[in-house]
Amino acid sequence: MLVADDDGAYVAATSGVEACLGYRPDSLVGMHVADLAAAELVDTTPAQWAAFLADGRQDGWFRLQAIDGRIVRLRYQARAHHPVPGYHMSRLWLEDSQETAR
Repeated sequence: MLVADDDGAYVAATSGVEACLGYRPDSLVGMHVADLAAAELVDTTPAQWAAFLADGRQDGWFRLQAIDGRIVRLRYQARAHHPVPGYHMSRLWLEDSQETAR
């Protein structure tokens, strides 16, 4: 799981993110969603983030860049203002994973 603030900056991450992307959870704090987005998604990420905040939720697929440069396709469920107003949580699953959310 990842938690971001209204600006899309990560404020918390669970240890499962390390298994997916190779980043230690504390190393993600302060990075933004667009910092991890695959290169072809960087330009559209701010608009997608704004749409997410307006809608209050998004579910789908996204490609993030792992610490080693690999592009990782993830399924996600994102909820705005959860667990508290101003913070937004995303649960991530690797594309081919049937595991519990990370």
